[in-house]
Amino acid sequence: HFLHLVLFDLADNLQVTFFQISSFVSFVLIALMAREVLFLSKKIFYLEDFFANISFCLFIIFPVWQIFFSSIHLIFIFCILLGFVGIRFIHTEHFLLKKCAGYLFVILSFQVSSMLVFLPILSYAYESNKRNLNQLTLPSIVTWFIFLLSVAVYSVKTIIFPPVNEISGAYNQLMNPLSSLESFKLVVGGLLSYSTFFVLFLPAFFLFLTNMFLSKSYLRELYKKISANWHTFFLLTILLGASVFSYVMVGKYGKLTFEHVMLWEMRHSILLAPMAAIFTAWLFQMVSVDYPQSLRGNVLIILTMLISLTFLLFGVASKLNRHEFETQLIGSLESLEISPGTVYFALDSASANPLPIMRSYELNYLFYRMYNNIDYDVRFAVKGSKVIEHQGHTQPERDRLHLIQSLSKDMWLMEIYNPSSTKCKSIISMEIKDFSGNLNVIKNSLGLGNGRVNLTLDSTKCFQ
Repeated sequence: HFLHLVLFDLADNLQVTFFQISSFVSFVLIALMAREVLFLSKKIFYLEDFFANISFCLFIIFPVWQIFFSSIHLIFIFCILLGFVGIRFIHTEHFLLKKCAGYLFVILSFQVSSMLVFLPILSYAYESNKRNLNQLTLPSIVTWFIFLLSVAVYSVKTIIFPPVNEISGAYNQLMNPLSSLESFKLVVGGLLSYSTFFVLFLPAFFLFLTNMFLSKSYLRELYKKISANWHTFFLLTILLGASVFSYVMVGKYGKLTFEHVMLWEMRHSILLAPMAAIFTAWLFQMVSVDYPQSLRGNVLIILTMLISLTFLLFGVASKLNRHEFETQLIGSLESLEISPGTVYFALDSASANPLPIMRSYELNYLFYRMYNNIDYDVRFAVKGSKVIEHQGHTQPERDRLHLIQSLSKDMWLMEIYNPSSTKCKSIISMEIKDFSGNLNVIKNSLGLGNGRVNLTLDSTKCFQ
């Protein structure tokens, strides 16, 4: 809330839009995070300069960064940066003031719940580097203190001051995978979803196979390298696990596919970005047999970057496509006078809606921007009987979809106009053309598309 207030004031003073200022700030925060990735690569995980620079580049072009076009995700990037900087200050700075600032940053970063699990393990990685021993040891008092801080913050947020109203119930509640078959499937499904990011590791695996077949002594040399660096491998592995653990255990997931880079679920992979980038670069350093890299190795590193960049650019294109859709939607609303109350956007098919489909609070905010009035409750409604479901829908959302979409046209209209405490109810026929589909997404993002939004106010009925 306070972060957005500052950005709104900046946008007003600089005479730019909130979208522009939030995107710029997100870009700056990502650049600062890239510096932390470079530091970790060189000082904590002992990557050679060449491979540390590879991790730096992979982090910058990681597919998740399409979300910096979504202002609500500023808090994710901001808190993750605070957590990384805070741990670095605690373990590397000698001035008491900076160490205290580090602990303050860590506490502030706990607003993003995944940092509760991740930061104590990151602290352990830093102190393992200090000892400079290729062996496992118990965490120090500092790491235990950071762990106790995370437990205390979790207790305050979930026990003493539990979430209320719209985010109460099962939202973000930890699951016991052994409590039921459904919970077990959700946890396993989440892990399998994150395994799609392994596509970024495939070129390194291919380099391993080619080196194995081309050199008889390769496996022996590789065994020596891994034996000398098994401690780093262990730390990177548990950090990778910690970066997704919190999301999997509350039934959320991230998936690296062309469809899912268009969805909001990519934010569940934001903490994976630094560790996946470092781990990929470390794999290349391990499986390489010569330095500087051979032509074969360089080609495969470039291939890894191209894979990541392709997903990133497609995700960015989807966000630009969505932004154009919202701009046209607002423009179409300017010609309509909608009475405050419940408003239904009536679509012939949900599949015409560009991904990700706008949520109710986004629609309500859009109407607030148009009319400076909070007395709107805006919803999408699909005519006909075909039910459109997405994997990310919760059971209540599925039930609501079935309820709305299973109504015939007459029943649907009757449901909308059933008298209630709402002052007015309106139906807006919504025609969406050429905003969905991969080719249209790319064309619209480049300004070459034919995406159009047409709105018609069918009727408005008010109750006294």
